[in-house]
Amino acid sequence: MAIIGGRNIGDKYFAKDDTNIQVVNDRDVLILNTNIDNYLNSVIFQMEDYFNLVWQHDYSVYPKKILTNRQIRKGEEKAEDLRDRLESIRNSNPEIFENNFNWEENTFPTRKITLIHNPIERINKEPWVYYELINLARNSKKSILIQSPYIIPTGNMVKTLDINSIKADNIDILTNSLYSSPNPFAIAGYMNHRKNLVDNITNVYEFQGPGSIHAKSYIFDERISAVGSFNFDSRSVHLSTETMVIIDSEQFSNHLKGEMENYMSQSLVVGKDYNYIENPKIKAGETPLIKKIIIKIFSIVVYFFDFML
Repeated sequence: MAIIGGRNIGDKYFAKDDTNIQVVNDRDVLILNTNIDNYLNSVIFQMEDYFNLVWQHDYSVYPKKILTNRQIRKGEEKAEDLRDRLESIRNSNPEIFENNFNWEENTFPTRKITLIHNPIERINKEPWVYYELINLARNSKKSILIQSPYIIPTGNMVKTLDINSIKADNIDILTNSLYSSPNPFAIAGYMNHRKNLVDNITNVYEFQGPGSIHAKSYIFDERISAVGSFNFDSRSVHLSTETMVIIDSEQFSNHLKGEMENYMSQSLVVGKDYNYIENPKIKAGETPLIKKIIIKIFSIVVYFFDFML
């Protein structure tokens, strides 16, 4: 088994706790190999091989650090707190720890799953992941559905993409709204491209909460899905070493679409006048005035270096 997604390791990426933090809604995909004898041809082998490549790479260095007595004591206190919380969960929800869960009954059959990733090198990279996604988009005939927390199509991305080469009848995008986004620089970059996106995309959905969305998922023609860490922005294209799995399965794509539609039902569609289309079931989040002012200022600043967002 293997798990891949775009989730960071932090409290807010998993669930609310007693600190009442704002949850970041994320997504992972679990991959189950049912043919152990054919492991070398499994995507799980590709993932293991890639992990070892990164782990053993010259750029990967163990962070040696001498801790003070105070830091050691704080670490031990935190570890004890985590052990106590774990034991409390074992007592209150013992079913979570049972080993009789049948993964095969709760997964979907696939024709093929492939790992894609950017090269491991510093500064600008050859955009391998973006190339693969663009090829899938160009081969799509009916529909493309994109969910990304950040949508910042810079000039180089648009030039490579060539919107006229995409023949799909329906292209929908789901992303954070000004209200829901926790990243001021990224949402400022998105706001600079918002009008152009609305002009060229079938529907732009902006999530209204609660929390924010952090998942990165793509569906092409309701058959091919991509799940992983790739944001639709220049940083993911050229700077970050992103990973995605490409999944060929109508059953999985249908399930993933349903999951994405759950967030679309908590979103508002941006109309061609760039205002929200009224939806009696969804209320637009009230963005604080100070946040609006900060994002307006940031949108001017980041205009000159949105390739780094």
